[in-house]
Amino acid sequence: MDVPSRAEASMDLSEAARRLADDVDVRAMSPRVTERIAREVFADRLGDREFLHVLSQSVHDNVQAVLDVIAGRLRVTSAEPLGAIALMDVFAELGEPTASVERGYRIGQWEIWEQWVAAARHEAAGDHELLTDLVVGPSRTLFEYIDTILTTVLARYEEQRRSVDRARDHERSRLLRELLESVREPAAAEASAVLRYDVALTHRAVVVHSEDRAVAEGALERLREAIGASDALLHPESVNRWALWLGRREPPSASQLRQFRRELDAFGLTGGVGEPAAGVPGLRGSYAQAREALRVRQALGAGGSPVAWFADVQLEALLLEQPERGRAFVALTLGTLAGADERGVRLRETIEAWLEAGSHVGAAALLDVHEHTVRNRLRQIEELLDVTLPARRTELAVALRLHRLLG
Repeated sequence: MDVPSRAEASMDLSEAARRLADDVDVRAMSPRVTERIAREVFADRLGDREFLHVLSQSVHDNVQAVLDVIAGRLRVTSAEPLGAIALMDVFAELGEPTASVERGYRIGQWEIWEQWVAAARHEAAGDHELLTDLVVGPSRTLFEYIDTILTTVLARYEEQRRSVDRARDHERSRLLRELLESVREPAAAEASAVLRYDVALTHRAVVVHSEDRAVAEGALERLREAIGASDALLHPESVNRWALWLGRREPPSASQLRQFRRELDAFGLTGGVGEPAAGVPGLRGSYAQAREALRVRQALGAGGSPVAWFADVQLEALLLEQPERGRAFVALTLGTLAGADERGVRLRETIEAWLEAGSHVGAAALLDVHEHTVRNRLRQIEELLDVTLPARRTELAVALRLHRLLG
């Protein structure tokens, strides 16, 4: 027995089925289909009149198209119900998942089929052969129509969803830039809705270098989990630099901060971390600090942790604001000790150890040399600089930190 092809199926209909399709009242069938789809698939939108109106129009156009195909007025492959296309645009704008679109069509298909079978039974009036004739062909046509139109509307949905996502991403990036540059100060609710991030939280910003978006996204998720953030935001600052915000309502615990540090170091990405601060000013301020910390980390070059915390390098960040004055300060304070020669390096290391330890004995332990060696070096330094070291403790500490930054 030959089975009709899909292209032929919609034409394999009896005259009785065509007459019944002409007799079915679209205005009576459509509201029941709409009501069932709304109740079973979009229950959370039952109070949205505009949505229900668009849904109703889509259902009406689909039901009309199905009946037109059964009646022989339209081919399945030619059906383009405008209401169904318009509904896909609404779904894309609202962010309804694809599964809801498909389920809506299947529920509608079932309701149309039930109503058609009821009409066929009434028309057949006990004639089983006629009933079979009225049900089999139209049922196959209904299924063919739903399968075909689903392909069309889902393609439209995906296209429109991509367009909506691009527009929203553009608006999101634009607003974030305006917030960071203090161009505008929208209400917290508006900013949160556009950014899809709660700007009323207390934020900690991180700026990292990564050439791979997936790595940045992975870092955001792991850091969010480590610090117990209730919300997170990722922003591509440039081609290979990413800004991350992690929001909390309460300060993290000491163990969460330790885990946060471990995760940051484990990524091996060069980065900077700002201090936590609340609201839109905090979003902006922590970000500025993270960028400053990153600038210091890059200036320091190789060695040490790849991540700089603003709290640890805020002096360096301040000193880098005027690099020329900084170099002049280093030259005046360190004199010949600022050179790259072996003696200059050794004497700078000695001063740093003395400043850290607080005594020549402690400095000797840090440097693993005899304390007399340290005492002789410190005396040599005082002669070269024509100062007493205790009197220049602060200036020397700042000059040494600047020297590492400016070279």
